[in-house]
Amino acid sequence: MNKLSIFAQWLALAALAAGVAFVALRPTPQPVYAPDTWRNWDGVTVLSYAGIARNDSPVYPTVKRLEAQLAALREAGYRTVRPEDVRAFLDERAPLPDKALLLLFEGGRKEAFIRATPVLQRTGFSAVIAVPTSVMDLWGGFYLKRSDIRKIVKMPQWQAGSMGHQAINPLPGSSGANEGRFLAQRARLASGQEESADAFRERIGEDYALSRRLLEEATGKPPLLYLYPFAEAGQSPSADPLAAAANRDAVTRNFGLAFVGGGHAFNGPGSDPWSLTRLRVPGDWSPARLLAELNADQPRHAPQTSVGSAQDWAFERKGDVREGGLDLTDGSAAWLRGTEAWSDADVSAELHPAAAARAALYARYTGTRSWLRVTADAEGLCVQEHMGDRLFTLCRRPPAGAVAGAQQIRLRLRNNRAWVWLNGQPVAENLPLSHETRRGRIGVGTERGDLRVTAFSAHPISARWILFNGIKRVPADQREQVQAVLPGCFRAGEPPAFPAAAQQELLQSAVSGVQTYPLLSGAGTLNDEAARGWAEAIDAELVRADMKPLVPCLAVEGPAPALVGELRNRRYRVAHVLTPDEALKWGRSIAQESRDEILVINGTGAEADRAADWLLRAVPANRVARRDPDSAALAPNLVSAGFPSLCGEKP
Repeated sequence: MNKLSIFAQWLALAALAAGVAFVALRPTPQPVYAPDTWRNWDGVTVLSYAGIARNDSPVYPTVKRLEAQLAALREAGYRTVRPEDVRAFLDERAPLPDKALLLLFEGGRKEAFIRATPVLQRTGFSAVIAVPTSVMDLWGGFYLKRSDIRKIVKMPQWQAGSMGHQAINPLPGSSGANEGRFLAQRARLASGQEESADAFRERIGEDYALSRRLLEEATGKPPLLYLYPFAEAGQSPSADPLAAAANRDAVTRNFGLAFVGGGHAFNGPGSDPWSLTRLRVPGDWSPARLLAELNADQPRHAPQTSVGSAQDWAFERKGDVREGGLDLTDGSAAWLRGTEAWSDADVSAELHPAAAARAALYARYTGTRSWLRVTADAEGLCVQEHMGDRLFTLCRRPPAGAVAGAQQIRLRLRNNRAWVWLNGQPVAENLPLSHETRRGRIGVGTERGDLRVTAFSAHPISARWILFNGIKRVPADQREQVQAVLPGCFRAGEPPAFPAAAQQELLQSAVSGVQTYPLLSGAGTLNDEAARGWAEAIDAELVRADMKPLVPCLAVEGPAPALVGELRNRRYRVAHVLTPDEALKWGRSIAQESRDEILVINGTGAEADRAADWLLRAVPANRVARRDPDSAALAPNLVSAGFPSLCGEKP
């Protein structure tokens, strides 16, 4: 009987090996992949599958269900991309296709490869198989071996990513109810002592490096993608205080992308490349259920006027919507779906924190390392901005009267300024924000207790620029749409002057959160010496008028490389106002010189459409403004330019 069992195991192993060889070596159709046609700067949907089962399962889909899901995604317009495409998008180097999709298969399971490959071939999709490299040396046929991976990555449908080496295994020295996570807790030594901080960091770092090296040896190139086992990167409440920083340091040194969350599919522009999310697809979801979930994650262009339903929110840890309110437990958060690219916004919520709880309203959240938030608790109200490893407190107000019960918080963001109201009363006005905190999700969260949220609303604010005219020409009820004004202030060949009337209008604009970018005209023919002299004179005039702190950016008409270089040397950013023809000829090269500058296409019609299409192949949508054909709708005789994807409307 024992011999028969061993023989059966060897037969199964041989069959799986033959299956891998057959699938990997036969001619296969190419996935649909056409980067030259891509123009989308919205973001990427990421799905992962834990495995593929023979029979129906709530965890693993069958081949039939997987094919139905992927076929439905294809019919809905989704197109798969590769890890390097996602990284290029996040770096603002290249766009993605409409409804970009990254598919992941977890665990390095051989059956997942064999069963998924024909489905990928029939749907024109590609995927990444994420491998815990320690399984490559296990006996048996359940997991992929090194030789298997070497064959797989030669197929157009597959690339390989990492799930660490020992990271999927229990923490050494732990077991049973006390079983720890390899990447999250310190190990217990044979002596009974806990490993030191240095040993903890070294163990984690070696695991990342070893998995990268083994996959590079198997595939012939360094893997780009890392998928955290158990969605644990040291961020959980039970993790060691050093775990988050240790994992962050190790993953950034070894990989270009890392996926942490397992319940949210969409990653928008500005997302942290090492703290991305994906949706692990349950095995029993119908195609319709999957599409409904993904549709809820697509970019939102309309306001949210109430708490809505649970479908409107992506929850971290535990939360729900019932009886008109959103309920969160201690340490939980909820993110309004589709707001990943929101920048300027007006958000308000009535917060009902439990005793001693700290409630928070978030905006421009791109991950645990970048966000703006307003917190309210027994100590009062606090406005904070987080950038990387730094936390800045922008405003703190002690409690005024009773702190128990509901607190109505309103947060308004305009450019790099913030306004805050508490219970209808202004508590912070014109708070300066960093240019690094540009866009991200809207959400609510709680620490040290439970929270109920009611009366929620979130409105994106249009991003329109007024060309050549002051904001006074815009009717008061339309001024909320205006993000910047470009008055014609300086012309080459004329001594720069910033008169008192222009100074007063600039100050009035700044108070309302509207930026002024003085327009410089006629600089295209200046040689280096003349450009240097004019830049010096303009800088001196702004300093004389005490306006330089309020003018971080200057607008330049037409391509004027000599002047632009001199302005950048003086730490000004530049907005480039180009005709459609100039945008076609020079737009891309201008955009590549600086990744933080706007290009305004000052023209309408077919040529302007062609220029915008050309630029959007290489320049993010939030950096390309177009002159509005219907500028007069804003105000008579006014010229304006807009960013359609940021104006509350579909581009």
